[in-house]
This record gives sequence, C-alpha cells and structure tokens, in this order.
Amino acid sequence: MTKRQKTPKGPITAATRIDEMLRHHPATAAVLERYGLNCSDCALIAMATVALGAERHHLDREGLLKDLNRAATGT
Repeated sequence: MTKRQKTPKGPITAATRIDEMLRHHPATAAVLERYGLNCSDCALIAMATVALGAERHHLDREGLLKDLNRAATGT
C-alpha cells in the first residue's frame, strides 16, 4: 500500500499486516497490548500478519480479530 492510497475499507482479517492495521486504526494498539502483543518493539512488524501474531503468541485468533475490529470501528 502506498501513502497515496486511502485507508483500507472492510474488516481486519487474519491476513491484515499489523503495521498497516496500526497505521490506519491506531485504536487497535490498545487491543494488542491487552493481548500481550507489544508489536511496536517487534522486528517482524513490517511483515507480520494478525494470524502470525496470534499463532506465535498462542492466542485465540477469532477472539483477537473480533476485538481488533471492534476497536477499529469504534463499536
């Protein structure tokens, strides 16, 4: 995604890159922190997806996605 493109529409998915999610939906940082993911310090942030983060940290992927999307939409 280039800087000229608009913020992506649609839900955050397992394939969403964490760095892009944080850039477009800053409120999701609090969700990651609640789940114990300190992504801003991670060397893999530029290529890690939500699925990879959940897998590597043994988290409930569907629960994480649900909470990330709630934060992203403000609901």
